[in-house]
Amino acid sequence: MKWSVRVLALIATALFFLPARPAAAEADAKLATSSIEEFQKAAEAGKTDAREVARLTVLAVVVWHRDVALSEQMLSVLLESDDREEDSSSPTGFRPRRSVKDDLARMAGKPEIGAAYCGATPEAGYADGDLLNCPVRFATDYSPTRQGVGYPSEDRAKFFMQHSGGRPRPIELILVDGRWRIRNFGGLLSGVSRKS
Repeated sequence: MKWSVRVLALIATALFFLPARPAAAEADAKLATSSIEEFQKAAEAGKTDAREVARLTVLAVVVWHRDVALSEQMLSVLLESDDREEDSSSPTGFRPRRSVKDDLARMAGKPEIGAAYCGATPEAGYADGDLLNCPVRFATDYSPTRQGVGYPSEDRAKFFMQHSGGRPRPIELILVDGRWRIRNFGGLLSGVSRKS
């Protein structure tokens, strides 16, 4: 009886950390980042799935070096209300607050940050990643006990995103009115080693 409880606990933990719809998720990365309209559709479809919101956040960070305005629009769809403000000129109706833009600006001159999440390696100068079809990966070796106190819970989620330039980087989400929102994604913006 004890071993069956352990096996069930192991299966539940594994299911929580396995990527949701890996083939479909990778296949639609290019489409989701092609325009703000496509990204909004993807965000609306995945709003109740914390893993999907984490994946979309990574894609928005990857887009930043290609198109700052699009990246900021994408993030404004996912940010919680404290980190965004209304903007009638934006297609999303919002823009990230200055503090979020300042955080993103830390990536200036560091294209390896986005590229590392798409499989680019330091050995190749981060030129070998697939930035258009970015295969976002969740670190599976981080157990729930390493997620921090209170994670996972009904209204909070914390994931570690795998990249090729160092240790996995954290992202925290919060459930607000039935929709997962970014609580903290600053960890995604650092921790990638420079080109070899």
